[in-house]
Amino acid sequence: MDFERAYQNFLDGTATKEEIEFVREEMAKAKAINNIIDNVSVDEKIVKAEQDDVKKAVKKFNVKNTIKIFVITIVSLIVVTGAILASIFIPAYNNAKDNINISEKDAKQIAIEYVVITDGVALDKVRIVEFEREFEYNGRAKKAHFVYVIEVYNGVDTVYEIEVNAKTGEIIVERD
Repeated sequence: MDFERAYQNFLDGTATKEEIEFVREEMAKAKAINNIIDNVSVDEKIVKAEQDDVKKAVKKFNVKNTIKIFVITIVSLIVVTGAILASIFIPAYNNAKDNINISEKDAKQIAIEYVVITDGVALDKVRIVEFEREFEYNGRAKKAHFVYVIEVYNGVDTVYEIEVNAKTGEIIVERD
């Protein structure tokens, strides 16, 4: 017999004696099952263990989430910083490249002539110890330029560090 139909007939007052008896028996079974479930005691150790497991899982989740957020924040900052720096320095660097009026060869010659004239030494004794090109940026892209840094030995006792502005040919000298 179908319980749902018998129960509906029971509620409507149209149920037969068999349907009434069937509905009462099924309801008594359900009540007995509920009593059994209600009387089942849960061991406190099990409940505490389950709560500890939940706490550990929540803590682990929070730690993972915190690390994930930290990493995403750091990566975002790096990307934004890189974009900002690129937007500033790429135009400045390109401008500095376009403003090279003095070649490396000319810069070396300027440095050697400076030492020859300053110390009064023979040209054949003077030699370049080190040479490099550096980018200089002072906050304005239009004023960015390259500087040749040249270490020149006078052949006697002095090493000069000479900076030659690649745009103007201006020199700055330091003695070592």
